[in-house]
Amino acid sequence: MDIQAMSDRIPPQSLGSHVQDSSNAMSPLVQKNLKTLLEAAHKQLPEFGTFPVLSTTFQNPDPHLYAGKINLMIEPAIDAKTEEQQRKRYFKVQVETPSGQSHASQILIGGDKNSLLKSLDEQAPIETQIADTIQSLAQRLAEEEMR
Repeated sequence: MDIQAMSDRIPPQSLGSHVQDSSNAMSPLVQKNLKTLLEAAHKQLPEFGTFPVLSTTFQNPDPHLYAGKINLMIEPAIDAKTEEQQRKRYFKVQVETPSGQSHASQILIGGDKNSLLKSLDEQAPIETQIADTIQSLAQRLAEEEMR
């Protein structure tokens, strides 16, 4: 763990006043990367079966947020055996620590191709949810590193 990097960041209990600033700094990157992921998904995401994970990655722009790379991903169901399971797709946010040695992730949306893309196409609500999830995951990583 890089002690200097950690000491330069705001402790999780101090994040309250900083959350709005982080969301503002993150917003353009979330918008750009969500758009890139959506373009790829509309072209490459099959309705059925497995597929390579679709993802886009960007560097955390906020020096006060305990996060390094941020990944937006669409994944297939793991070990899908039934036809219904093979139609499931999941949108996930993953946040890495600044060192990249640890990460936390959360699935935000699950469903078939059409319902997933419809939810992601409604960008304003999902962008807010992504930014909130990034904050939450970064805080969880910071708390785990402090233990």
